[in-house]
Amino acid sequence: MFRSLLNSDDKTQSVMVVITVNTNIFGDNLYLISILAIKFYFDTDLPAIKEFTTRLQLILSCA
Repeated sequence: MFRSLLNSDDKTQSVMVVITVNTNIFGDNLYLISILAIKFYFDTDLPAIKEFTTRLQLILSCA
């Protein structure tokens, strides 16, 4: 969904995804540690954003 939106000539809709990752180096190894991120949604009428937020709310309500 996002790739086709970005590749299309229609630039009337936009999506921004923010991911937060902490990096740590132990010895010579780089470790990526994901943490809770702040999410920003532009254009919440996009079907993919609606589907994602609905699914996330369902998962969180069952936890």
